[in-house]
Amino acid sequence: MPFALLMTDVLKRVEAGDPKAVKFRNRLLRLFLFITLQEPDVPVPVLACNLKAIGPAERPHYDELVERIRSAVRNRRAISDGYVFKLDSKTVSLPETAEWIGMERLCCPFLTLQLSAFGDRTDCILTLTGPEGVKPFLDAEFPVP
Repeated sequence: MPFALLMTDVLKRVEAGDPKAVKFRNRLLRLFLFITLQEPDVPVPVLACNLKAIGPAERPHYDELVERIRSAVRNRRAISDGYVFKLDSKTVSLPETAEWIGMERLCCPFLTLQLSAFGDRTDCILTLTGPEGVKPFLDAEFPVP
């Protein structure tokens, strides 16, 4: 779907009062600004989400999981091609995070997602990496608390 048509549809939903459309509009605008502010001689990385990969029946559960993961972030450390997040497993469990990874990799195939757990610690490590230019996308999806 061309960006203009997608944005038109999202704006109609925003005007209708859909709170999820407001969040989605903000993410689209950040992505649009990121792409348009690139230097002309620098190739734009392929950061394309498949918005239909998560069906309407699964979307509410996905949205709940991603919000729980965001609220579980206790620390974010930048690495060259992404971020390492320390998650509080009391806020979101290891199986729930793994379930989210299973969904996220379908809609964002450019991401590399890695989940690590260590013994009896109450936290786990989520590493999200991708091609050049992925950090602004991750910043928009997982803002610093």
